[in-house]
Amino acid sequence: MCGRYALDQNARELAQQFALTETPEPAPRYNIPPGTCVLAILQQGATRVAGSMTWGLEPAWARARGYPGTSPRPINARSETVASQPMFRTAFRSHRCVLPASGFYEWRRPDRGPKQPFFFRPAAGGAFAMAGVFEPGDAVSAPTCCILTRPADAAVLPVHDRMPVLLAADAVDLWLDPAAPVEDLRALLDRPHGLSIDVYPVSTRVNDTRHDDPGLTRPLAAGCQP
Repeated sequence: MCGRYALDQNARELAQQFALTETPEPAPRYNIPPGTCVLAILQQGATRVAGSMTWGLEPAWARARGYPGTSPRPINARSETVASQPMFRTAFRSHRCVLPASGFYEWRRPDRGPKQPFFFRPAAGGAFAMAGVFEPGDAVSAPTCCILTRPADAAVLPVHDRMPVLLAADAVDLWLDPAAPVEDLRALLDRPHGLSIDVYPVSTRVNDTRHDDPGLTRPLAAGCQP
């Protein structure tokens, strides 16, 4: 799964990487938890824009049935079943987005002791493009979104068996295309991302969402305690 990530790129850097015509200036964040507002990229006609969404999907049909308050909103959707699950299939077909991330965290439980957090970031710099789906907002509710996950690749598997669906630059164009055929989108989710990933242990301070500073994404120095 993906339950925590970071984003410290500024608006200019994001606009350049993702060909955005409109984006707010995001505050750097190093410990983004579910249930908070996150930056998401979507296509609006010929315009690619970035805006704010709440991380945790709330389908319109669920809202109408009194879903809020009865169950947690899903923060992840499995790529293997997103096209068929009632919770996600409408969003998969009609409301796809990209969530940029400087990197994401996963935790590994050793034979003894507490879980150790690791940070995964693009080796070439810039931001990951994490595939997401969203539900538009209404007069009283903000748009909501969740991140797609897939089986872990060789870089992530030693730490966790799942990872976000990461999109290469050409895959971003297809994922955000409102007219993309469902068959092509399904194939895209199975495609290797081809990105080089740096991974290293970080401080267990990231476990507490009240901590949000650049030190959370720095490698844990040899011999230091988390």
